[in-house]
Amino acid sequence: MTMNGSPLVAALLTKPYSEEKTMTAKMPTFTHADSALLLIDHQTGTMQLIKNIPLDVAKRNTLALAKTAKILNIPVVLTSSQEQNLQGPLLPQLEQILPDAFAVRVKGAGIVNAWNDPNFVAAVKKTGRKNLIMAGVTTDVCLVYPTISAVREGFNVQAMMDASGSPFETGAGLEPPGRRPVARHPLQRSVA
Repeated sequence: MTMNGSPLVAALLTKPYSEEKTMTAKMPTFTHADSALLLIDHQTGTMQLIKNIPLDVAKRNTLALAKTAKILNIPVVLTSSQEQNLQGPLLPQLEQILPDAFAVRVKGAGIVNAWNDPNFVAAVKKTGRKNLIMAGVTTDVCLVYPTISAVREGFNVQAMMDASGSPFETGAGLEPPGRRPVARHPLQRSVA
């Protein structure tokens, strides 16, 4: 897949970023009252692609985020893609923890950027929240593209890197050295 002309290339290459400027930018406080959790494509088959962190750690942290959202009444949007194929179903524990969100999950048809699915965007906007806590089964695709799109539409995004993974040891970062960050705010880690 070529990246020429893609939003990712434009976002990463248009301006070098200043670490000083990034570190001093005021980050909004995310609270349970103004945040939504987006878990993108945490499917049994797709999770097997994760190579940069132990699979059990990514799974445990994903489920910890789901449990935290349930306890704090944070709205959750779940997505899946082609469940009937190799990607497989969503983690079955998500149905147990978040039965309502699971029942209305956004079932994609293989769209690379979840934000390009009008059903996903509608579900996110329906939460009424501008602060998005986002994890995607792969940082390289499931997380980076919707993060860029959400930020462009004025959302604040916290990317949960340890509930996301990469098929490549070096593909886990959302910001290459010498380039500005993709997310508007520093990446956060979940606590599991």
